[in-house]
Amino acid sequence: MRLHAPLYRVLTDIQGGLGGPARNSQHAPINALQRLLSIQEGTLIKVGVLVAAYALLEGPEAVGLWLQRRWAEYLTLIATSALLPLEIYELTQRLSPLKIFTLIINLAIVVYLLLAKRLFGIRGGAKAEADERQHDTGWSALERNTPTGLVPAPN
Repeated sequence: MRLHAPLYRVLTDIQGGLGGPARNSQHAPINALQRLLSIQEGTLIKVGVLVAAYALLEGPEAVGLWLQRRWAEYLTLIATSALLPLEIYELTQRLSPLKIFTLIINLAIVVYLLLAKRLFGIRGGAKAEADERQHDTGWSALERNTPTGLVPAPN
């Protein structure tokens, strides 16, 4: 790539301005940036395809959730669950508290979606959710939840 040489020159200048090269530190921001700039084109294409596929999933999901469609709730569950195998694989490669915490949070989100949204017939499924929504909307719900004494009595 034509940008490698100028970018490496800039990195060398930045490294020198920060007190010299950090040869022994694998976690230095400069080393991370160097690794990022040396990614092969094929890898970038694969990452780009995955990001585009995820965006194609998230777009309809966002519209469906906005319109309160049931299929969008299933799509949310799929999008959240899709990353769990990758997180488990990462844990098999190298354990870290952050990776464990992330896996626990994502598992909790999946369980929450299953229970709260009554997906796959859990807790009564779509019918129970529709009944609950019907109970919580409309004038009768407002009348039930309005404290007494705040609404003037009709004359």
